[in-house]
Amino acid sequence: MHIAIDACCLGRKKTGNETYIRGLLSGFEALLARTGSECEMRKAECGIIRNSVHPRGSASPIRGGDKWAAGEAIPNPASGAPSSPHIGDFRFTILTTPAYQGARARCFDWVDIPLGNFATRNFLTIPRVLKRLKPDLYHGVYWSRFFAQPAPTVLTIHDLSFVGFPQGFHRHEQLVYANLIRLCAWSARHILTISESSKREMMRYWNIPAEKITVAYLAQDSCYSPLDPSVPPANNQQAASGNQEPTIKPPPYILYVGNLHPRKNIVRLLDAFVRLKQSALPHKLKIVGQATWMAGDVFAAVRDSGFADQVQFTGYISYEDMASVYRSAAVFVYPSLYEGFGLPVLEAMACGCPVVCSNTTSVPEVAGDAAILVNPESVSEIAEGIRRVLTEPGLAESLRERGRAQARKFTWEDCAKETISAYRKTAERLNVGG
Repeated sequence: MHIAIDACCLGRKKTGNETYIRGLLSGFEALLARTGSECEMRKAECGIIRNSVHPRGSASPIRGGDKWAAGEAIPNPASGAPSSPHIGDFRFTILTTPAYQGARARCFDWVDIPLGNFATRNFLTIPRVLKRLKPDLYHGVYWSRFFAQPAPTVLTIHDLSFVGFPQGFHRHEQLVYANLIRLCAWSARHILTISESSKREMMRYWNIPAEKITVAYLAQDSCYSPLDPSVPPANNQQAASGNQEPTIKPPPYILYVGNLHPRKNIVRLLDAFVRLKQSALPHKLKIVGQATWMAGDVFAAVRDSGFADQVQFTGYISYEDMASVYRSAAVFVYPSLYEGFGLPVLEAMACGCPVVCSNTTSVPEVAGDAAILVNPESVSEIAEGIRRVLTEPGLAESLRERGRAQARKFTWEDCAKETISAYRKTAERLNVGG
């Protein structure tokens, strides 16, 4: 069965979508390796399994360097390579853009398409490519052409934040997302989502039947792990240097990771931080993430706090470099008002960082009993959760141990298995790919 996958987010710092696609492909590769595939591949220390033989843009027996531009013939893997990549009877064509300069695993076909703008890419270019490739199924992320579809579609929708948290969007943006993505969802043959919370919302708001939705949980990349589980991450800095002896500790900090979006609730986190600083807390607050169009309220809150010199904005940090940031934090705080999953919670746990997070939407599914859960609308609860982790004897270490155990429950291979199961159910229902 031939599956075409939209991976146009790769290389574009689209943090949520890019993490998902990168992880899903690594899960497929793990399954290929586990089922005895003859793909030549090696694992990178972190991220997509890298191709050491055929770098990006070079020719390979399975078209690892194919590109497509307007007016050119689009390669058709179905008529090509004798050893097609597959899991059982599956093989995959990955659609990317020139923005992606990373390595490309040889067990997939890769086809570059013009980046273009959002509408042209999703509603004209990709359908034209699919018409030429003739896959049995197309796997899109949020978007697919909901009219005159060139291939049956399986669609990943992470969450319905534009419905469940509309105040986080411009009015016209909210209307476009809510209406167009709903049409895409209704026209899809099956939907993948990343939490039971998101599944319930699709059933509630869009009347999508439960049997049309499969939950495939996300996972953390393999680079997120404590180097030495026996040593509290905040008390040693061997991550970067590889030294086994602790070095001079940097100033302790409280960590937040995520975009500076209203639903992330950073203003209340800042209010909680101010309360703790007024009680002589020595820690700083480190905020990792990209600013959004509504980030002005966050910056204003910092300026007015009286502790602006105690707050650090790092901007975007690549996933390869994030592990050491998690390991060195005294506590990770994620007071989000709305989430489809909450991947930073899992990443922090995997690195051995104690977690304080919200008790709403999907976050409790991810955190389990391995975090301090708080009401994100209560500044006092957020502050108290942080204070407990930093001051109660044994609590931080208990959370580290439970967090590492919780993180091990989530793997990209399991995500890939659920995705394959959704492909199979869809194909059987449509009688394709046989």
